[in-house]
Amino acid sequence: MKEMVIGTLIIIMGLKLIYFLFFKLTWDSTAFFLMLVFGFLLLIIYLASRPDKEYLAMITASEYARIYPKNKTNYGYSCHWCGSRSIRNWGLNSPDDEKRVFICNHCGKKLYRNDCLN
Repeated sequence: MKEMVIGTLIIIMGLKLIYFLFFKLTWDSTAFFLMLVFGFLLLIIYLASRPDKEYLAMITASEYARIYPKNKTNYGYSCHWCGSRSIRNWGLNSPDDEKRVFICNHCGKKLYRNDCLN
């Protein structure tokens, strides 16, 4: 939903910019300001939409279970670095984010991510 609103705003700003540049045939301060806003919005969309490389580079929970089968416990997984069973479940960008990162509470190592790719 957020991406659709931002995309709509960018289209509106782009149309206004085209109107000022081609129909008024002038390069006044308003058109320059709109060009800056349009470029800034494009930059924000690019930075917000690119996948998080560190998150995608982490192994998934199913891969963690396959690689470290001895770390499977009755209640989940334990850390393969220190053996701790205390694992934090953090959202990547916010507490309610679907993309989750699992981190050892004892040694602080990032262990795996959930299997969600959205």
